[in-house]
Amino acid sequence: MALARRGDANAFGTLVLRHQEMVYALALQELHQPTEAEEAAQDAFVRAFTRLGALRKPASFGAWVGGIAIRVAREIRRARDRSQALAGEMAAPSPADSRRDAQLILVRRLVAALPERYRVPLTLRYVEGLSYAEIGARLRIREASARSRVFRGREKIRGQLVPSR
Repeated sequence: MALARRGDANAFGTLVLRHQEMVYALALQELHQPTEAEEAAQDAFVRAFTRLGALRKPASFGAWVGGIAIRVAREIRRARDRSQALAGEMAAPSPADSRRDAQLILVRRLVAALPERYRVPLTLRYVEGLSYAEIGARLRIREASARSRVFRGREKIRGQLVPSR
């Protein structure tokens, strides 16, 4: 980290390799478009590199760059939404949209609305396909905590999908 903070591109490249999957997954969670998510991830790393001096806790680089990625993705999404609105492309879903597609959209919205503490582990588990041990290592939490957060996130979503009896 010290070398990267002094402008060493190779050292920063190592950080990028370590965190690129997580950053991409977070951007994809916000954007739902792989090419836009790649753009957001790249922009997040560029911003992180130019602002390394602002990082207060070098050990929290992953969380820091993840936050940057989420903000960049939201900026891209807002710009896309504005341009679609201007172009008149904001049409209601066609009748051909299946019930499954509607459910998938609902689940994505519910996941996006989860607190970060549950959203990120769920994304890492189901989008990235990471094991609980890998999630724990990536987020610097115990494996049991990773398992618990994924479970609780699923339960929060299930509670919104299944009507109360």
